[in-house]
Amino acid sequence: AASWYYISILEQGARRLPRGECVNVPTGVPICPLNMNPPQPSSLIERSYRLVRRTDAADGGHFGALEQPALFVQDVREFFRAFR
Repeated sequence: AASWYYISILEQGARRLPRGECVNVPTGVPICPLNMNPPQPSSLIERSYRLVRRTDAADGGHFGALEQPALFVQDVREFFRAFR
């Protein structure tokens, strides 16, 4: 199984995993430059998730999937294509 996470799960301290725990399924994360919080470095994401794909979008904000729907769909498809 694979997982594709929206960046908001990484922004909220209350949703972080306990120290030392990790989501072990392959994880993809889109990063939108105009989000409410600055983009996190991959090294920080990798502390809690098995990051296999990070997509830094050229545009978009907190509602990136609504603002850039074609890019969103393309990114999700490309991520899961590796797991067919």
